[in-house]
Amino acid sequence: MNITNGAAWAAASLCVVALFACGLMGPRLATAYTAPSAPPGGHAASSTFGPNGASLGPGFLSVRVGPFRLLTDAPGDRLAEYAQVLHRLVSAFEHEMRELGVDARSPETPLVCIVFASVEGFERFAREHDGVDAGAMGGYYSARANHAVLFDELGSPESLTALRSIAHTRALAYEAMRRAAHSSDAGLAARLRDWATRSLAEADSEEERLQRDALRTTLRRLAHEGVHLLAYNTGVMDRAPEPTTRHGVASGPSHPAWLCEGMAESIARRLVEDTIPFDGLLEEIDRGLSFLDTETPPLGCAAQAYGFYAHSAALYEALRLGRPGSLAAMIVDPESGASALRDLAFGGGGLRAVVAAAAGGDGAGVLAEVALDAVAD
Repeated sequence: MNITNGAAWAAASLCVVALFACGLMGPRLATAYTAPSAPPGGHAASSTFGPNGASLGPGFLSVRVGPFRLLTDAPGDRLAEYAQVLHRLVSAFEHEMRELGVDARSPETPLVCIVFASVEGFERFAREHDGVDAGAMGGYYSARANHAVLFDELGSPESLTALRSIAHTRALAYEAMRRAAHSSDAGLAARLRDWATRSLAEADSEEERLQRDALRTTLRRLAHEGVHLLAYNTGVMDRAPEPTTRHGVASGPSHPAWLCEGMAESIARRLVEDTIPFDGLLEEIDRGLSFLDTETPPLGCAAQAYGFYAHSAALYEALRLGRPGSLAAMIVDPESGASALRDLAFGGGGLRAVVAAAAGGDGAGVLAEVALDAVAD
């Protein structure tokens, strides 16, 4: 399979994979399946936004990255980062499926990713184009329109508040420098200059950390949604045609929620060289792995939602490293795979040992190396 050689472009329908809040006041990180109702006015959403995404608003650029079509109003340096991670993701996904022995065809539709620089633009688009209330989301995948939508974490309320605080610190430091230059008290002037110098250095360091963390969060979101786009458009997984709860949340029609989200989160974390939290999964085994029966992510509680995605990613990764054949079977035949997973967990199959081995191994970075090789090609 070569995902980059997609042919005919067609449309798809019905379901959303949403990035939900990972903390009550923190950045919106986790993910969930939702199936929105029709947008206001009853118009069907579309992933055709003109050659440069003109209908999205002023300042949008459109670039092709393999099978992906990336549209964003973010600055050029961010666009380059987005494009690179999508480019790496294509090779990473191909490599993952090839290693597992899972067939994946070339996509038949353009894999549209829309990244907004601001939360306001993201939420407005979600509401007006997809009929989605995205107030607690970091992003979502709409299978009805077959596009992924998210915002750059640098435009989150938390990041903007931190940037304002940094700007205020700099303003105070510059004022201190000004006063020092006009002070007749040499000692006071020296103290003011020292304080201002340290404050400016701390502000620079804090802004650098903020920029780095916000970029990593955004790239992980983008990679996560990109995995969903690839999985649902290459035949690896099925889309959910209908909502299954009063919240409009649904998993794939055959694949369990933990597997859909575990694949996306595990690959995304490895691609941006983030950690996979195995410790929580070991504790979850002792509690009976109740999250395996979760038909839909627990959107009502941010902490529970975060735990669901963390456990799902860790389980997927542990199986990939220790029982790749079992994982492939679960992807290809979810119904029989569920039985095999139960036997592995509770029938003496040694799931705890598999997880413990994965937690102590050095499997991270392998996927990142494969993806980085693609960038050099």
